[in-house]
Amino acid sequence: MKTRTAWLWIIIAIVVVALCAVFVVSRMSISALDSPGRQETRLATFAKHRIIARQAARIHIVEPAASEASANTGQVLFSVECATCHGKDGRSPTHIG
Repeated sequence: MKTRTAWLWIIIAIVVVALCAVFVVSRMSISALDSPGRQETRLATFAKHRIIARQAARIHIVEPAASEASANTGQVLFSVECATCHGKDGRSPTHIG
């Protein structure tokens, strides 16, 4: 008789925990359309700053070459890759962009 009562209490406890879990999950919103809460915003901002700081510490900035050959190479590269959309001077929009 005692084991039957013990099993009954265990089953009742499992059902109560399951109902509580269903209630909590039904109240949660996992939509990307909702605005994040304050804690989520703080956590994301903290993580973003930590990741950026860690990556910035690894970057070694190299001074760009300021030679005539480098300028000519950049001009050729711009005319081939960028001028189609941004115009030859970089400020004149074309029909593409």
